[in-house]
Amino acid sequence: MAHAHRRPLMIAACATGLAWIAWFGVIMRTNPASIGWEGFALFYATLFAAVGGSATVIGLLTRRQREDHARMARIAVRQGVLVGLGVVLAVLLQSRQLFTWLTMLFLIAALTLLELFVISLGNRRPAVGQP
Repeated sequence: MAHAHRRPLMIAACATGLAWIAWFGVIMRTNPASIGWEGFALFYATLFAAVGGSATVIGLLTRRQREDHARMARIAVRQGVLVGLGVVLAVLLQSRQLFTWLTMLFLIAALTLLELFVISLGNRRPAVGQP
């Protein structure tokens, strides 16, 4: 089990590479002036997948020496999703000219609170006498 981390890492890296290729394809092949909401949805979805996947791969690489690979993979994916969500929200706010230092701080605070909430859910222990 010394290399149990390789398979999820390779799958995540390949999927992330495909997401980046798809995002660059959307950038190169679409005209923002003529696409509808579907084009913008595709842009943001591929950006989310590419950035979130990259953050997940980085998280998997930094945690690969740990023993509990399944738990570390869940953490890396969760944090990758949060990073992807943060970047997509920042780009969306910037496209509407609403992204300022203050909104950036609020976005970081909201994502941090969401991460802490998820961590606290995982740390809940049943009450005495409860299964």
